[in-house]
Formats: sequence, C-alpha cells, structure tokens
Amino acid sequence: MKAVVLSFGFIAVLFGFSLTSCKEYTCVDYKTGTFTYENNDFNVVITRTDTHQTEKSDSLNYVDVFKVNWTSDCYYYLTLESTDNPARMPLSKYDPIFVKMSNVDEKGYDFDATILDSHPHGRIVVLDNVQ
Repeated sequence: MKAVVLSFGFIAVLFGFSLTSCKEYTCVDYKTGTFTYENNDFNVVITRTDTHQTEKSDSLNYVDVFKVNWTSDCYYYLTLESTDNPARMPLSKYDPIFVKMSNVDEKGYDFDATILDSHPHGRIVVLDNVQ
C-alpha cells in the first residue's frame, strides 16, 4: 500500500512539472526583446523595447530606429525615427510600417508587414526575451 501511495505521489509530481514546463507562447511574449531576421541575402538584429525598435544589419551597413505603436497584442506600427543610411531607406518619418504577428511559438513568430506598396513576410527568431 505504501508503494502505491509513493507511486501515485511520484506521478502527481511529474504531472505537475510537465504542466509548468509547457508554456504557451503568445504575441505578448515578444513585445520586447532581441530578435533576428534572416534571409539569403542579409540578416538583421532587432532590439525592441515597449516604445522603440532598433534594427541593425552589418551586412547591409545600417542602423534604423523606429517608434513602436502597439494597436493590439499581435499588431503594431513602426514609424521611422532615424537611419544612418538614408540612401537605402525608401520611407520617410510619415510612412508607417504595419506588422502582424502570427504562428507564435517558443522560438519566435511569423510576420506579415505592409511597407508602402510591398508586403514582406518571414520569421522573427528570438535571441533574448527581455520580459
């Protein structure tokens, strides 16, 4: 009888650990942090706080700073505040970038954006989450 009680206790503890280790990730988990976006041509390191996003690409030689305006947990606008390479930047300070986050998991999220007349999409991977 003692063995059955100990076995049941052990199973209960394991079940408790499995519940706490299975975190469900949401867009809120990635409102701040350090991320990367890569494609075949370049990579970008993104650092986001509650109010600003800095994008840096060594391969394309630029640093852009955007103001972040969250409209919901998974939707936000970026507005250019500064760039150190204006020749490659087609945006003015009045051209917002609309971003939708989706398919959120422990590694990051997919994004769909609207930038002027283009609609880029891809995967943002978390490097460090500053929650």
